Amino acid sequence: MPLRPRRSLVVVPVHAVSRLTRDALSAALSLGDRVVAVNVTHPEDEAQARAFVEDWERWAPEVELVQLFDAHRRLDVPLLTYLARVPEPRVFVLIAEVEPEHAWQRMLQNQRGAVLARALRRRTDAVVCRMRFRVSGRPAPAEPSAARAGAGQR
Repeated sequence: MPLRPRRSLVVVPVHAVSRLTRDALSAALSLGDRVVAVNVTHPEDEAQARAFVEDWERWAPEVELVQLFDAHRRLDVPLLTYLARVPEPRVFVLIAEVEPEHAWQRMLQNQRGAVLARALRRRTDAVVCRMRFRVSGRPAPAEPSAARAGAGQR
């Protein structure tokens, strides 16, 4: 029997409009038919939630944004509830994480991604992808044209 693609949804938890969010959504767009960014916030943080939506709309990534609220500041329970309602037969959850350059920095890192991944694996059929983006303190290499221009000025 030939292989056939199945409709899929990629859910990306987001908390800010940032490079991490941009890179995660770019990767998500290559994985599924539909991509949804999910932002979970506390009901009392209305000003922060509104500011996030304004930043999102100004950025305009052409990705659907769903805002969920949780009075206990949990990420897993609202996301599990949301996933239970999606119609797609195949669901991926892409958890974007920053991976510090040094081991001592990793010990200080927030473990929310690992906790969320564990909860999703135990309580859903979603495919969980933890995507780590390396952070480096080194400056980015110069563009080739800029390097040549600088060499000619000496």
